[in-house]
Amino acid sequence: MKKNRILLLALFLLFIMLWGCSKNNPTEPPASTAVTSKLSDIQAKVFTQSCALSGCHGPTNNQANLLLTDGNSFSNLVNVQSLLFPQFERVVPDSR
Repeated sequence: MKKNRILLLALFLLFIMLWGCSKNNPTEPPASTAVTSKLSDIQAKVFTQSCALSGCHGPTNNQANLLLTDGNSFSNLVNVQSLLFPQFERVVPDSR
């Protein structure tokens, strides 16, 4: 009877391990459902409404030298070295 319980427990643990390994990496969306956005959409829905006009990244006060007004956000984000984390670039374009 004790051997049956151990075998059952071992099979259960093996099932849990295999089931967990079959899941997608939770830190990355599956390639088929990855969300892509155009800069123009992000500019209109996020930067212009929230960032550029809130006083943080507008023409009079652009924290971290990051100006996110329409017409300036691309040149301030893409392939630009981060001031806070110099080992990184702010935005690296997708090469797909």
